Amino acid sequence: MVLRGLVFVSGVHKNMSMPSYMVIVDDEKMILNSLQRELREWAKERNLTIHAANSGEEALDFLKEHHLETVLLMSDQKMPGLKGYELLATCAQDYPQIVLLMLTGYTDINDVVKTIRSGVFSYILKPWDHDDLVYEVTKAYNIFETRNKNAEYLRLIKNELQLATKLETAINRTGTIETGGYTIASAHVSGETGRKDLATAIPINAAADLLVMGSFATDTVRALLAASTVYARLCGAVAERNTEVLLDAAGALSLAQDALSDATATMPEILADLAVGVLDRNRHTLTCAFSGSQSWFLLRGNGFAEVGPDGATKAVKLQVGDIVVVPSAVLFPGEDMAVVPKEFAATLVAAHGSDSGVGALRRVVAEHNGGRRGDLSLLSITRNE
Repeated sequence: MVLRGLVFVSGVHKNMSMPSYMVIVDDEKMILNSLQRELREWAKERNLTIHAANSGEEALDFLKEHHLETVLLMSDQKMPGLKGYELLATCAQDYPQIVLLMLTGYTDINDVVKTIRSGVFSYILKPWDHDDLVYEVTKAYNIFETRNKNAEYLRLIKNELQLATKLETAINRTGTIETGGYTIASAHVSGETGRKDLATAIPINAAADLLVMGSFATDTVRALLAASTVYARLCGAVAERNTEVLLDAAGALSLAQDALSDATATMPEILADLAVGVLDRNRHTLTCAFSGSQSWFLLRGNGFAEVGPDGATKAVKLQVGDIVVVPSAVLFPGEDMAVVPKEFAATLVAAHGSDSGVGALRRVVAEHNGGRRGDLSLLSITRNE
């Protein structure tokens, strides 16, 4: 498989300027000449060079130097010294990327069994028919290409998953921040598949923080790419000191939505819930803007109030002891919203009374995850003084 001038061969990239070989092994010179003549055009069409070897030993010597460039190997069965099935078995063990073919005039059942056990792809009888010969080597070549395409796809998937893990670590950090009389805590439990979250707090300036909760429903890698794009856009606005936009919850939400639109231009299958909140620690206000089905909760004493998600911007004046909880969209299914908030509030308030902010959130997640396979995330903002 050609990718930017490279071919992927058994886990190794080689430059396409290097030749690719088809090795033919037979102790009879006339047979080698005949095969080279009949396969010359076929090989040329595939940019293959045919290398002829008079024995299994000679073939192995060649492969020691050129196994990465060798695509196919066709060997006679009955030869002096190293037998064909012995050569093929060695190649199957040491150079598994090479597709192997057997060419023989012998039809003894023992030879057939040994050949199959050696890992041969195809068995061609002498005397061969030209069309049959070309058909078999074409099948073998196609198998080689398919194997290497699959290997390349696997490599790309592994790289994407490694990138996804790094992205998830960067944008969802579990921990507690004490700032200006407030505690901002976050807890994130990564799901196996499906919906992924962006749950984070971003300092805007010395007196304000931006709280972001997003849930993105698609495959893991694309969801994390979308989440990280939103995160990067918001952090970029902070770096550029674009505080006028960020201090306005609706403006910050619009910025996040624009980033999501850019990220999903080639990923239309993504479904997203986004909500942002601007915490002004001087005025003790939290202004929220919603896009989707998320709800935030204000816990005050033993009571609670749901904030959102009807699309309007909501402003909440925070009192000492208030806790604002921001759950990911899948933590509470919509049909449970009439019952769950009271249980949720009781669990969280009890946990905050005897645990750190992060520990409280983890306990809530553990009690309310419902066996879901997607991400589960919580943010909480507590006014301490």
